Amino acid sequence: MARVYCYRLDRLSRGGIRETLAIVQDLKASGCELVTLADGFTLGGPGDEVVLAVLAWAAQMERAAIGERIKSARLRVESAGGQWGRPRRVDDAQAARVRELKSEGRSVRAIAIALKIPRTTVGEVVAEKGAYSRASKRRRKARLTP
Repeated sequence: MARVYCYRLDRLSRGGIRETLAIVQDLKASGCELVTLADGFTLGGPGDEVVLAVLAWAAQMERAAIGERIKSARLRVESAGGQWGRPRRVDDAQAARVRELKSEGRSVRAIAIALKIPRTTVGEVVAEKGAYSRASKRRRKARLTP
């Protein structure tokens, strides 16, 4: 019999009881035994579905709590005037320089090498995607304007 090792049962799925039970049933139907390392038990007894249901419910509640904490932190940071997410790789002056070099006919690769900026970031600036888009600039200005 094959075995599938999982660190903890709540890491198998955070989609809820139904999803977790479906995964475990699929593993059993395939002839696999599920063994959890941190929980310290194997599934196979008469009460395994009850244990699975409780652990899956706890994982789902944990996922919801994490989402609420992230949302709260984001609102707190943005209300204090901060910016949520990963810091931008290039500032507005560098982005203007990238656009200038592109208008001179230089390739994205050549610009990336010349300015020592990752090629994907140069591509985003040129294409005005993500943090480098006009809409993003308007949102940023609106946040900074009193």
